[in-house]
This record gives sequence, structure tokens and C-alpha cells, in this order.
Amino acid sequence: MRQAIIENGIVVNIVLVSVGEACPDEVAIGWTFDGTYYAPPVVSGPAPEPLPSLTARQFRLGLVYGGILPSQIDAAISAIEDEAARAVAQIEWQHAAQFERSHPLIEQVGSALGLTSVMIDEMWVSAPSL
Repeated sequence: MRQAIIENGIVVNIVLVSVGEACPDEVAIGWTFDGTYYAPPVVSGPAPEPLPSLTARQFRLGLVYGGILPSQIDAAISAIEDEAARAVAQIEWQHAAQFERSHPLIEQVGSALGLTSVMIDEMWVSAPSL
């Protein structure tokens, strides 16, 4: 019968023995065991492609089509308490030639407007066609 050799909750080997507790046939090296149940390893796929950069035009039109007006962005930036951080945000908003989804300001302003990361991503994905 097959028996799993477990180290730190991970099946590290399967051996054939004549006595002991058998493991199910489907169990393989790399599965986990919590003392009661075996589970296959979690297989993660390739990392998702980063979202594309947007031109200032695409970004602003994406916001408008997503129901966010430029005046709302201005208000969210004006509400930033730290004066230097607010000045940086205003420069980024008013003068950036392109916008990166990974820039922290995108998440910060989005959150201030009640947008989730998923909502921002959805607007971002539709913006390149504008």
C-alpha cells in the first residue's frame, strides 16, 4: 500500500509499505496534509500583464465616461492634508503626459472618490480605446 511521508505539512515522498495507514491513490508529492485531509498544491498561473500606460487624454476621458468629473479629482486632491503631497498631486494631475495604473496617487485619489481597485481597473482597461 502507498504511504505519504509528511514534513511540515507537505507530502515529500510516497513509499510502498506493508503496514500503516494508506494514503489515497491521487495524493502526490507536493500535496499538503493538515493531519486529517490531503489537498493538492495551489497552482498559480502566470502573473497578469500590467495595465497599459494611458495618455492624459485617455485617462481624463476614461474618468468622464466612468462618471468622474475633473472637478471631483481637483476636490480630492485639494483635500490632501500634507501641503507638499498636495502640491505633488496637483502637478501630477495637471501636467503628466501619461498615467501609470501602479502610481500610488491613482489608488489614493480613487479611494477618496469611493472607487475600489477593481472599479479603477475596469475604467483603466476601457480607456485605451478612447
